[in-house]
Amino acid sequence: EKTVPALYFFYTMTTGLVVLAGYLAQTGPLFYIGLCAPVAHLIWQVRTVDIHDAPTCLMIFKSNKWFGWLLLGAFLMGNISL
Repeated sequence: EKTVPALYFFYTMTTGLVVLAGYLAQTGPLFYIGLCAPVAHLIWQVRTVDIHDAPTCLMIFKSNKWFGWLLLGAFLMGNISL
């Protein structure tokens, strides 16, 4: 019963630290727009997870590769000069 609140906590911390990393790396405004996609992916994970359903948990775990690709895309977008 504590899985979803824990995921919200850790995903909020992850998002905050990624925003801080983007700020410290002096990324452009497109980074913050591009960051919407990986954050949406994390929200999808939290809303989909059923800790009692092993196949769903595995599917969500494996989908983290897409989070990484989306995050890379956000950082690449943040390095585009407008």
